[in-house]
Amino acid sequence: MIDSLNALMATILFGQDEVFTHEDGDTTPPTIRHFNATQIRAYLTRVNAPVLTFQFDERLYEHLVRKQGVEERKVTRLMERPDIYAQPVLVAFFGDKHLIIDGSHRLVIQWRMGLREFKGYPVPQEIWERFLVDLPTDDPEFTDYALGRNQGNGN
Repeated sequence: MIDSLNALMATILFGQDEVFTHEDGDTTPPTIRHFNATQIRAYLTRVNAPVLTFQFDERLYEHLVRKQGVEERKVTRLMERPDIYAQPVLVAFFGDKHLIIDGSHRLVIQWRMGLREFKGYPVPQEIWERFLVDLPTDDPEFTDYALGRNQGNGN
């Protein structure tokens, strides 16, 4: 089985780009956004955006494992690739809130290695808004799958 329908749709629609889907439950009705993480990372790299150090606590670790679709087989695969799991993650900011939009599996690995800080690109709203993509949010089955509701990951 593929990691997620979200990744499959991104590959079909955007080549090899990875897209992260998030449902903002703080809005009425909930807002569903699809972030093109590949293009955001490419942009931040191209403009030499700063990489910051963020604190990592158990609450974030638990959230990643329960709510962001972390898959153990992908964690296992990435454990063998320090060149990948050491890459900075993408941290999108929404006012006073933040969201990991790329790097959840890497952070799980780092937490399990005992690290309590991680490197990440801060991605302000004026940047991530430019890299949102349209995917079929009007299809409840697709939306449930993209958000991991039928994958048994705690959503």
